Amino acid sequence: MSKPLIIIAMITMSVGPTLATELQDPMAPFTAAGSSPGSAKNSLVLSAIIISEQRRVAIINDQPYQIGYRFRGYELTAIEAHSVEITRDGTSRTLRLGVENVEKSDDPS
Repeated sequence: MSKPLIIIAMITMSVGPTLATELQDPMAPFTAAGSSPGSAKNSLVLSAIIISEQRRVAIINDQPYQIGYRFRGYELTAIEAHSVEITRDGTSRTLRLGVENVEKSDDPS
């Protein structure tokens, strides 16, 4: 009777670590395929959007922003269900949920 228990324990011990590495936190912000939040210094990743009756919040590069907030010279001007609009120097850009957007540098070097 002890042999089946030993075999079950050995199987559980060998499979347990494998399953644990495959699990991901379901509450972790969405990350664009092939990137990690803030992977490039000049990237903008919209990883989550929270919309309620009281407010709208966009998570960009792991930081929460509401309409009117400013970051990196941009102003957050709109938050929709799957995208946000940011504006800098009168030019608007749309960031889509889960897509890594690279900032265009004004400096040619």
